[in-house]
Amino acid sequence: MFEVVSNEILAPNLHQMQVKAPRVAAARKAGQFVIVRSEKGEERIPLTIGDADVEAGTITLFIQAIGASTKKLIDIPVGGYMSDVAGPLGMPTEIEKWGRVACIGGGVGTAVLYPMAKALADAGNTVTTVIGGRAKPLIILADELSAFSDEVKITTEDGSLGRQGFVTAELEDMINDPDRRPEAVFAVGPVPMMRAIAEQTRPHGIKTIVSLNPIMIDGTGMCGGCRVVINGESKFACVDGPEFDAHEVDFDILIDRLSMYKKEEAHECRLANVQGEREKQQQLTPKERMQIPRVVMPAQDAEERSHNFKEVNLGLTLEQAQREALRCLDCKHKPCVNGCPVQVSIPEFVTAVAAGDLPKAAKILQGDNALPAVCGRVCPQEEQCESKCIHTAKGESVAIGNLERFVADWALANPDKVEKLRPHLIPAKRLQSSVVVLPD
Repeated sequence: MFEVVSNEILAPNLHQMQVKAPRVAAARKAGQFVIVRSEKGEERIPLTIGDADVEAGTITLFIQAIGASTKKLIDIPVGGYMSDVAGPLGMPTEIEKWGRVACIGGGVGTAVLYPMAKALADAGNTVTTVIGGRAKPLIILADELSAFSDEVKITTEDGSLGRQGFVTAELEDMINDPDRRPEAVFAVGPVPMMRAIAEQTRPHGIKTIVSLNPIMIDGTGMCGGCRVVINGESKFACVDGPEFDAHEVDFDILIDRLSMYKKEEAHECRLANVQGEREKQQQLTPKERMQIPRVVMPAQDAEERSHNFKEVNLGLTLEQAQREALRCLDCKHKPCVNGCPVQVSIPEFVTAVAAGDLPKAAKILQGDNALPAVCGRVCPQEEQCESKCIHTAKGESVAIGNLERFVADWALANPDKVEKLRPHLIPAKRLQSSVVVLPD
């Protein structure tokens, strides 16, 4: 666990956090990053290491909250903890004494630029920093960058601070002034900005480095998600970068890969008010429940399954399982239980599924049946429990076997969320046939 020792707001939805990570702080170099998780099971988020204090054993992270996972990160209070901080990862910035250097940051890219600019200044370079944003509230780290930059220029699109326009205008002035023309340019920001700077410096032969932020998952080069094309060759931003020669970057491919999941990102999650929806669903009348059609188990296409040995039935999704479970009337006399050879507490576990409480449903099943995943697949429910279901009087029974299979499969996939019961501690019930329960 990694303690959060400070959490400050720099701009709307942008936080600066200091985290205890002594080993990372001691090993990190400018340009490297870490992958963090707010808690076990959460999304892995790559973040540039903005700064480090070796004596205090802390690293500084700049986090822009643009999704559920990053919002969870910035919500961690001082004294709270991150589950994981892995790093340092990636190649460090190419630090040399170039002479005059231009460091250009756009938007939140300024946070990534900060450690690069600081390292270049420490190496004895004359650093001119140019930072830009849409408006004054989105300009960050100007004072911090002024501490080691020879000059700091600010641009805003609306003119609310500094020069109105884009960072490229300031860079053009520098290139055209022999006394200010940079020997090297380091740029971090939106892809269109970095591309424009690359084309701006190309005719002049000015060394230009950009920091790329493609889709990244594991941060070690195994997944291939952060693949970029550099000088016609595939590279991985996580292990070969994230910084590359801007004149060798294929920006067209980079833009295409960054837009791969635009449709999914625009998707509106229907679970936003899931608790309220569950409560509404659970208030359905028996008549309304009777009118819900039986959910059909998804299955492999006939052509597809003729070429493999996988299960034909694919199993229910959570949404399908809950909808099917809502059909249960929770009858007073529980005829379905009487139809089950081992008298599984069917209404109880089905009601738990309808409520979305899968750990409870799994616990109930474990208390009655040691092999629910098997029984959900091979037991002839249509002749046993389902044949006793009151729904059969006017239609199809509740798909008890499909729900049993769903809960059992979920429990096998989530062992840390299920309370395990030892078979010899399960209370024996009065069964329809004599059995002997033996301890391990």
